[in-house]
Amino acid sequence: MHFKSTQKSDKELWDLLRKGNKTAFSILYKRHIQALLHFGLKLTPDRELIKDTLQELFIEFWNKRVSLSDVEHVKVYLIKSFRYKLLRAISQANKSQSYELEDLMGGMSTSEFTDNELSLERRHKLKTKLEQLPERQREVIHLRYFQNLKNEEIADIINVNYQSVSNLLHRAVKNLKKQLIAKRSTFLFL
Repeated sequence: MHFKSTQKSDKELWDLLRKGNKTAFSILYKRHIQALLHFGLKLTPDRELIKDTLQELFIEFWNKRVSLSDVEHVKVYLIKSFRYKLLRAISQANKSQSYELEDLMGGMSTSEFTDNELSLERRHKLKTKLEQLPERQREVIHLRYFQNLKNEEIADIINVNYQSVSNLLHRAVKNLKKQLIAKRSTFLFL
């Protein structure tokens, strides 16, 4: 069966994948792979580990397609599954340094970073300030503003309640504003 990716929702493609449709599997993969790669870069700078983990995840999806659950929000399910698998892979990688979230903007092009109206200097300042946020705040900022997920979906992905996500986002935005305003006022007094 051939069809265009725009003709089917993620849910419809997921249901077809569960029935063994290779085209649906391929479309789902192509539709979400870049977002998953970018998300992986927030958890580790190890691109090879990210690619290997993604490959393993999608192979598992194909091999276990008959027993896959019915999923309403496919993107959320993919991110959550990938996050779990990647975090396990990171912890199993017997390295001396512990991994933390890479800076929120790592691996993203300037056009993906924010709208085109921001100057390069402002983008750099914002990126620097994002790097200074605590790990959890960077993660929710990325999921909310760069993956365009709702707070309920983020809560599901990182295994916290809705209010915790709201609080984390509020604190992150407040911290960013405070840092950006402090930087501006420092220049006023020089």
